[in-house]
Amino acid sequence: AGKCWKMYKQDNVDFMYKVFAKSGLSATGTFLPSNIHPCHTKEPSNDIPSALREAEMVMTGAVSEVLEKMHMKPTDIDILVTCTSVFCSTPSLASLLVNRFKMRPDIQSYHLGGMGCGTGVVAVNLVRDLLAARPGSVA
Repeated sequence: AGKCWKMYKQDNVDFMYKVFAKSGLSATGTFLPSNIHPCHTKEPSNDIPSALREAEMVMTGAVSEVLEKMHMKPTDIDILVTCTSVFCSTPSLASLLVNRFKMRPDIQSYHLGGMGCGTGVVAVNLVRDLLAARPGSVA
């Protein structure tokens, strides 16, 4: 990254490589979004359109995979809860998935964000409570 992005000093590049080498991440199997991948962009960007593209790619891929593995259609879903630790778009990421997959108009959808890494725990508790309130529902 440092050789491609001129903003980094060699000391910073050396430090990043040390962190990467000790992280256990694979140099060939680790995904970097195109907005920060040195082979795809001259300068990294962390703007909203880039974050939205990344979220859409990751989330639609995950939902597609789950639906396929469970032999379900998007219209089988009754409850959808999405969460992110820092990125909160408008419309929400839950709305993005509902529209992308053409889920039912009566789906209960929620997006939680802005609470850091703890958002995932809150989301799991919300799903648990919603399923308890609506037995037989699919989330």
